Amino acid sequence: MHAKKDLIKQMLSMCGDGAETRFLVRFLQVKLRCGLQEKSVLNALGSAYYMVEKQMGKKMKPNRETSLQECVNRAYSLSLSL
Repeated sequence: MHAKKDLIKQMLSMCGDGAETRFLVRFLQVKLRCGLQEKSVLNALGSAYYMVEKQMGKKMKPNRETSLQECVNRAYSLSLSL
């Protein structure tokens, strides 16, 4: 399961714009029935954003990745259009 999360993180971090990210997340949601859980995809999205920030050289607090994952989960629960 950890390998799947890592692969999802990598794919999400490679998305260019919002449309690509939405497409990938929606595609993965369809595949959730094949063993992935929705929470895994949302956590991977938060982690991917963290990885992008880190690659850009931004200084981050140690709990930043968890905070981003929580933000993605909260935003997803508030918006059905993600």
